[in-house]
Amino acid sequence: MKKILFSLAILMAGCLTLLIPAYPVSAATASVTINKRVSVPTTGTTQQTAPLAGAQYRLTRIVAATPGVAIDPAQPATYREPEAQQLSVVLTTDQNGKATYAETDLRFGIYLLAELASAQITTPAAPVVFALTADAPTFTYAPKSGLADLSSSAELQQNHAAAESTIMQTSGQLPAFPGSLTASLAAALLALTALLAWWLRKKVRLNAPN
Repeated sequence: MKKILFSLAILMAGCLTLLIPAYPVSAATASVTINKRVSVPTTGTTQQTAPLAGAQYRLTRIVAATPGVAIDPAQPATYREPEAQQLSVVLTTDQNGKATYAETDLRFGIYLLAELASAQITTPAAPVVFALTADAPTFTYAPKSGLADLSSSAELQQNHAAAESTIMQTSGQLPAFPGSLTASLAAALLALTALLAWWLRKKVRLNAPN
């Protein structure tokens, strides 16, 4: 019977390893890139943009505040920083409007990227949430600010009478990521293991000779 219990423990441990993602401690190929552009004056109906230097963004590693509850980047109560392997850095765009972070502490996981207010950006775009994984180790964010609605201009009405309003501003917001399902599955599997082990011990005692 001891052999049966030992085999059962090995089997359950194997199942747990399948449930938990085998992410490496460090993602050497992971990177986050920002390409910031702003609108510039134009006389036509096509909006022109130019790179913006000095724009700042805070990159933060996060986890769901409550397991099983989706992360909403607009609701800080739905996420928090992890207890271990924390990361919170500020990235500043260069003269080409570009900023890249690819340090060794950029591990696979879920991140929040928030545009910071400044003299150049008085109304920051909504924060975005994204995941870096082995299948998708890179993330590129291309926010554009100051895009105007040209649908009411005389030239646009003359040339595109049936055209709909143009996009005002892009924030690049992604769907909220769900909380970790792995923890719930692992807990259920451990509970099942304990229950089965208890049942086997009870059966052994009942079948044992007096």
